[in-house]
Amino acid sequence: MSDLLITNDGKLALTDQELGVMQAMLNAHDRTAFYMVYHLMTGSKEAALQASISSFSDIAGGVALAANRIIQTWIGPGTDNANGDVT
Repeated sequence: MSDLLITNDGKLALTDQELGVMQAMLNAHDRTAFYMVYHLMTGSKEAALQASISSFSDIAGGVALAANRIIQTWIGPGTDNANGDVT
């Protein structure tokens, strides 16, 4: 990745290649990799936390895993929302 570039208005500027790689992670539904790359690029603690949650690792991930299990028990497996709709 290139050196970190922050614009005058405080936004992170990405190269087309960086943006393409990150978009490919999202298209592949690899949220963990997306958050970890974002964390490595910016040092964002929130992104590191989201990586733990989405990979069900560390304490935060364990809580997320337990919460997902409880929700699946109440709503049913394979559902994505409180209405029970499968997307």
